Amino acid sequence: MNHSDQFVKLGSKRFEVTFPVAMIIVMLFSLNSKGQDGGLFFFNTASASANRTLVGDDNSAGRWGYGLGLYRLFSDSALIRPCLGVEYNHSSQFKNYVDLGLLLKMHDATFTLHSISFPAGVRAFIGRRINFFFTLGVFLDLQISSRYRGTVYQYDPISPGVYTTSSAKVDADAFLARINAGPMADIGIRFPMNHHHLLIGSGIRYGIPDIGKNTVEYFNRLGVLFIAFSF
Repeated sequence: MNHSDQFVKLGSKRFEVTFPVAMIIVMLFSLNSKGQDGGLFFFNTASASANRTLVGDDNSAGRWGYGLGLYRLFSDSALIRPCLGVEYNHSSQFKNYVDLGLLLKMHDATFTLHSISFPAGVRAFIGRRINFFFTLGVFLDLQISSRYRGTVYQYDPISPGVYTTSSAKVDADAFLARINAGPMADIGIRFPMNHHHLLIGSGIRYGIPDIGKNTVEYFNRLGVLFIAFSF
């Protein structure tokens, strides 16, 4: 591993730790801060989630990840409410092989992706005390870090399709595209808790572009389970 790759890996590790911690600090600050309109801070909902990549080809398999989110729901008394948010999401995906070109192929490759997401949409509530809700909207992902690890094999240049004995374990930057976007939808139940609410639900984030560039086909599409608290 060269010095530049060590620097990138160190920066990735720092981000993986510092950004989720920063999100937690903002969540705690939100609980104790009041805005000028009497609401708590700018954000009024915080969530924690688990995600699973949704894959549709024989070369891929889904893996579990996690996320943290902060949201603002507007129009407190309305049944249909606009909402904006910011999320940190860690997702992962397994590939049986990745063609690296130049007679190289990686086997058993695990991709990990760290991103900041910006969802926007409308949420509708149905019911009086206990509400069913659903959300429709769009999201934009900014990929902060993407890496893969696996075993790289070299082909024999004289006999195509035959591996040489040369192999190496690799943990490196995956160079996935920095932008991902698509439609999103959530559905769940909201329970009252004094003057607050607990929300439990599931959803989907359906990334449209192939962010694998020319190296590998990679669609970041997530099924999500979440628990949220509105304050």
